[in-house]
Amino acid sequence: MWFLILKKPFCISVLWDGGIKRIALGEEKGDVDLIPPLEKLKVELQEFLSGKRKDFSAHPLRMDLLTPFTKKVLEVVKRIPYGQVWTYSQVAEKIGGKEFSRAVGSALSRNPFPILIPCHRVIGKKGLGGFSQGIGFKRLLIELEKSAIRKL
Repeated sequence: MWFLILKKPFCISVLWDGGIKRIALGEEKGDVDLIPPLEKLKVELQEFLSGKRKDFSAHPLRMDLLTPFTKKVLEVVKRIPYGQVWTYSQVAEKIGGKEFSRAVGSALSRNPFPILIPCHRVIGKKGLGGFSQGIGFKRLLIELEKSAIRKL
């Protein structure tokens, strides 16, 4: 079932099926009456988007629906510090070698948990690279983190 978590600064919807199955940015869909596990997520997302939160508590993510390779990539990406960016090849090196750079990009394009698993922090050597939710969201999230760090 889809739940609408936030409407501002942009819509964030969550697909719930015994855990978080998918997060959609910019899509207004679902029920606004949240179930208890999503109430905490809503508060944390509001804090993150206002620059007051750098990481998230443990939320039940449906990682069981992902391939072993995608899980491995997402586990590495979860460890990228707030406000930093790594290249696809840096992530690839952490999982076995630079030759996996394209496969890393492909796995990240299927990240069902944007923001919670910060794939926006992974960029290309010559630019931002892609983002499944749209390059505008990637740019916005990177800038949001940079701005929050400058305020410290």
